Amino acid sequence: MRVRPISILAAFCCLMVFITMGSATAAAVTVGVNVVSVENMSEKDQDALIVQLAQNGVKTVRLGLGKPFNYFIIHAFERGISSIAIVSPTSG
Repeated sequence: MRVRPISILAAFCCLMVFITMGSATAAAVTVGVNVVSVENMSEKDQDALIVQLAQNGVKTVRLGLGKPFNYFIIHAFERGISSIAIVSPTSG
């Protein structure tokens, strides 16, 4: 029986995936979430959400960009949570 080179490559890739999977530890994982409707929350509710996110290990949030989001972005950053802006060309 002859082994094709593509079969050897596929087996090698699968082996590498299994070997490297164990190297990702919980400490090295960045936890991120989408934050929706934060622009409609009071500052008090935004602060409560930021505290909850920080307590649950969230390090990154994805949310809109603009004046309605400034308070949340700044105060989340002060608690060690970075932001990724979602820009939609079709939103009003």
